[in-house]
Order: sequence, then C-alpha cells, then structure tokens
Amino acid sequence: MSQMENWVGGISLDTIPENIFETYEHSMVPAVFRSWAERLVDIAELRPGERVLDLACATGIVAREAASRVGESGSITGLDLLAGMLEVAGVASRDIRPAITWVEGNAIEMPLPDASFDVVLCQQGLQFFPDKVAALEDARRVLVPTGRLLVSVWAPIDRSPAVAALQRALDHHAPEVAGFLPVVFALSDPEELGGYLTKAGFRDVSVQTQVAEVGFPSVEDFMNTYLGSTPLGGIISSMPKERRAALGADVAESVRDYVKGETLTFPQATNVAAGRS
Repeated sequence: MSQMENWVGGISLDTIPENIFETYEHSMVPAVFRSWAERLVDIAELRPGERVLDLACATGIVAREAASRVGESGSITGLDLLAGMLEVAGVASRDIRPAITWVEGNAIEMPLPDASFDVVLCQQGLQFFPDKVAALEDARRVLVPTGRLLVSVWAPIDRSPAVAALQRALDHHAPEVAGFLPVVFALSDPEELGGYLTKAGFRDVSVQTQVAEVGFPSVEDFMNTYLGSTPLGGIISSMPKERRAALGADVAESVRDYVKGETLTFPQATNVAAGRS
C-alpha cells in the first residue's frame, strides 16, 4: 500500500487517518502480510551475506523476514514513499539484526546507488506504481549483474472470497469509495505481470501462483482490519451507522460458508514474478 499516487481509486491520500500506519502494522501484517512475506523470502532463497532491498516496504515485514536469512554478514534496506510507514517500521525493527536501513523515496527514482543490491523484493506494491516499467527499470539499476527481483501481487479478487464480498458490499453501500480495492487487485493477470518485468529488461522471467488460507477471529475483525488499515477506514467510519451496519451485514451473509463458530477462514491467491537483471 505504498509508492502510490496522491489519489487511488478516487480516494485522496490526504484523508488517511493519523493512526493508519500503526493499525496496518498491528492488524493487517499479522493477519495477512507476515505469512506472505515468509513465502516471498522462501521463494527468493536468500543466502547469508546478501544485500536485500525491500521496495515499497510499508512497515517492513518483508525486510524483517529477510534479515534472519542474510545474517550479520548481509544487509537489508527498506524503501517507501510514506514517512509514516517508515516511522512504524523503525520501531518494529529496533531489535532486528542486522539493523535495517530505512530510506524515504520514490520507487521510480530511488535515492540508492547503482548495483548495490543482490536481491530486490516487492510485496504488494507494484500495482500502485504510476509507471510500473520505470520502477522496475530502476530496480534493475540498483541490482548487481545477475541480481534477482521478486514481486508479489494479488491474483484476481475472486480468488480471495471474503475480499470479493467486501468489494460487492462497497459497490452497493459505499460506491464513493468502491474504487480502491480494484486498484489493489489491478495487476492480477500473470501474463501482464511478467510482461512488465520483460519490458524492464529482466531475464529468465517466470510467474507462479501461491495459495494460502487466511484467518480472522470474526467477520467483524476482518472488516475492521481491511477497512481500518487502508484509506477507506476514515471514510467508512464517518458514514451513518445504518449504512455501516448494512455493509457489514452484506459481507457476513456472503462469507457465511467460510465461517466456523465465529472464525472466518478463506483462501487467498498471490502471483509471484521473478527475474534476473
């Protein structure tokens, strides 16, 4: 959810609540992004001593997962456009070794030297970049020859049933903010994703789809996490109580087949593209 333009899906980033970055770290990361970060670094097969860039790092869960793989002889850098994300990342990583370097910057013109990384990882960021090829070209610039790039983006939204249910409910009850999630899932075609890497000059490009179960204590917790951790949160919370209740009721009805007791568990699918510089 980083490196995005000032307007995403018709929502101004100026409306982001002050506490959204903490909410993202303490809600969305443990519920969704930590397990996907583990998978991404597993696929990357990081080795001790490697220099790794976490591009569009948000609060840095990929960087933190990567640190243990490269060890004290390696180095980790996280880059993000949003200073608020980096502030939370710094707090969350204060006990991590090797210490992670956090850099505020744009993915299209990174304030980083040429050929300074062995691996670039990007989890759920590329779909937000206004110029995807330019960003990937800059990622190739900071990689050493034969360096590795791995990018994860969501597969089509219907492969995340609860999120698809939330989108349908937003379409019906909150059309003024219903444009956000389509941006989140905008790069879901594996062929299109791989094509961007090829256009940016990467070699040996491949795309694989990973599927995992995601769980939440309740449908309400799912709603609070997905809305409170995004620019939607402040807008939804300001809506009349009746509209919010109707939104929640529609989601609950749509996902009832994925609820046991109160726990909501559903599959999610992510496309992971890899290439060499």
